Amino acid sequence: MKIDITTNSKAILSIQVSSIAYMNKPKNSEYATMTWHRSNVSPEELYDLCCKGHTFRCNLESTQTKDKRVFVNSSFVAFDYDHSIYDMKTMIDVVPIKPTFGYISFSKHDDDGNHKFRLVYVFDQPITNDKEWKYISHQLGDAIGFGDDKKSYEPTSIWNGTRNGGVFLGNVYRKPQVDKNLLEEDSFPSVSKLSNVEKEALKRAVSSLRKTPIYKCFYSMDDLYEVYDKFKTQYKLYEESLPVTE
Repeated sequence: MKIDITTNSKAILSIQVSSIAYMNKPKNSEYATMTWHRSNVSPEELYDLCCKGHTFRCNLESTQTKDKRVFVNSSFVAFDYDHSIYDMKTMIDVVPIKPTFGYISFSKHDDDGNHKFRLVYVFDQPITNDKEWKYISHQLGDAIGFGDDKKSYEPTSIWNGTRNGGVFLGNVYRKPQVDKNLLEEDSFPSVSKLSNVEKEALKRAVSSLRKTPIYKCFYSMDDLYEVYDKFKTQYKLYEESLPVTE
C-alpha cells in the first residue's frame, strides 16, 4: 500500500468529540455518561481539541454513548504507544512516516517508567468502509513499526485527549487506494491457532521479550498471542536464551 503526503492543506475531518474537556483521564463512570457531538474540523483544530482534554472518535452512526457503535467514516487513524522506551519526540524522529501530530497521554508513563503517547495520521479524504479503515491502519502500522494494540486497529474505539502537550507537524496524506478484493481476504492479524505446548513456549518467549527494547519501543497490547506472527523474527533472535520446552 502506497502512502503519499499531499499538498492539500484544507483537509476537513468529520469526527465525534466529547462535550467535556477533561483535566485527567476520564474514569469508567465518566465514560458511561460521556456525551458526544459531531464536528467538522481541520487537522490543527483536532490537535487543539486533543490538547484541551477532549476525547474523540471516528464518525459513528449514533452520538449516544449506550447505542451500538456503527462506523460511518473517518479521515484519521491513531496509534497508542503505551510502553515505549523512546519519548514522543524521539519516536517521531524514528518512524519513517511522520504523523500529522502527536501528543503525550494523560498518564505520561507506565509502571516501569516507559513513555505513553499517541501518534495521529490524517488523510485528505474520509474512509467510508470499516474493513478498509482496518486494512489501512494495519498497513500504516506495519510501515511505521507499530505493534498489535487492539484499540488502534478498531474503528469504533475512543481516544482520550491530554493536558500534557504535543507536537503538530501538519502532514496530511492521500487516502491510500485499496484493492477491494483484499478486504474480503484474511488481510488482518488474528489470534494464532497455537497448541498448548506452543502457547507455553510463547509465554516464556514474551516474558523475556517484554524486557527488550524491541518490545518496549513498538508493542503495546494485552493479548500477546496476537503478535505471534509479527514477533517470529524476534523469537529467532532470542530463542537461544529462552527456556527449552520439555
